[in-house]
Amino acid sequence: MSVSSERGRDFELKVRNITKRILKIELGRDPQSGSGIRKADIRPRFLTELPLFIECKDHETIKPKEWWRDADGKSSFGQAR
Repeated sequence: MSVSSERGRDFELKVRNITKRILKIELGRDPQSGSGIRKADIRPRFLTELPLFIECKDHETIKPKEWWRDADGKSSFGQAR
């Protein structure tokens, strides 16, 4: 695993833990991290009605328009972004 992959994974786990603690729901990190069917980095672990989609970015430069397009393109209809 490359340094950037490890950094991305670590950041996704950090976001998952914070979000899980705040929302009090079981969340999981998608091991394929966006390349699977659901295309989310972080998602509810069990089937749920909660339309949650979390796309994590850990970059030194800030590119919100690019990141929004990325998240918007990956999310399914009705998922919160």
